[in-house]
Amino acid sequence: VEAWAISRGYDYKGDNPLFSFVPDWYREKAGPHITVVADLARLNMAQHFLEQGYDRAIWLDADVVIFEPDQFQPDLSQPFLVCREIWLDTDPDVNFGEGPLHCHKKVTNSLTMFPTGCEFLEYYIEQCLSMVRDAQGTVPRLSVGTHLLTQLSKTQKLPLFQQLGLFSPILMQGIIKSIPEVLELYATAMESPVYAANLCLSFRGKQHKGLDVSDAFFEETVTCLLQNHGAELNQHFTQRNNLSD
Repeated sequence: VEAWAISRGYDYKGDNPLFSFVPDWYREKAGPHITVVADLARLNMAQHFLEQGYDRAIWLDADVVIFEPDQFQPDLSQPFLVCREIWLDTDPDVNFGEGPLHCHKKVTNSLTMFPTGCEFLEYYIEQCLSMVRDAQGTVPRLSVGTHLLTQLSKTQKLPLFQQLGLFSPILMQGIIKSIPEVLELYATAMESPVYAANLCLSFRGKQHKGLDVSDAFFEETVTCLLQNHGAELNQHFTQRNNLSD
């Protein structure tokens, strides 16, 4: 991400202390869920840099790898951007290879882009604050991120960035092992080629649907993506589109 930002002539601000951008009471109510803290912090960080005089602020999650940097470009003419999420997985408590696969479309904040004077940014900040303030007990991990944005997308049109894929462990396994069933299913849900991947580092060191999500597993995924620039996955998308045409 840093190399991509520099290649575009953007200032890269990847070393900001996350907790300094949220109030103490918010951190306390977020409890163990660092994602809830990060969901507000990225918005307050954007507002901070916009107030410093930047025209736009783009956030990318720390577990994003951009494997086709020349093609990866958010549309800066949009009033703001949030990110399309496609989650490929099995049913709950069903290991990979033991049941059907499903793709679910959601909206996430793995990438956000806000320009100066963005009313949605102010609205989103207020939503995060009020939801956490009013919550009884600890708020769920995805409550002010994916859950809130997906719900908002059902009642208003949100400008969605399509070029960043959210890669579940099963999709990563499909990429490492070139499993057609996995790649083709994901491609059916894609609305654009993808040039970067959110690797879902929250699964690090865990078992997910029978897969060991180790550091080596991440490294294999990144190596595959960088070597072929995501070509195998995007080829399935292109082939499907050609057939539908």
